[in-house]
Amino acid sequence: MNEDEINNQNFNRQSRICKAISHPTRLRILHLLRNQELTVNEIAKKLDLKQSNISQHLRILRGTGLVENRKEGLNVYYSLYSKKISRACDLLRKVLKEIENKKSITIEE
Repeated sequence: MNEDEINNQNFNRQSRICKAISHPTRLRILHLLRNQELTVNEIAKKLDLKQSNISQHLRILRGTGLVENRKEGLNVYYSLYSKKISRACDLLRKVLKEIENKKSITIEE
């Protein structure tokens, strides 16, 4: 496998992750899981959404490897696969803020 093929595979993986986090609810779920593990019902209650809706979003996040789960008795607890995920989301928010600040400066000039 040559370097271009490896890069294409990495770009495809990155694209799948970007698609997974492209929904505001999934970003909110990632934010909730940044410091704690939660069940589907706990997430649904905190976000005021139906459990079935949260389950669909978690399935997508698990499919990309961003979220993992563990079973304890009858409960399934979800957590971030890595703390780097929350740091990546923080970095993205900082970049967006910089872009917004730059646009407002440009508009004012």
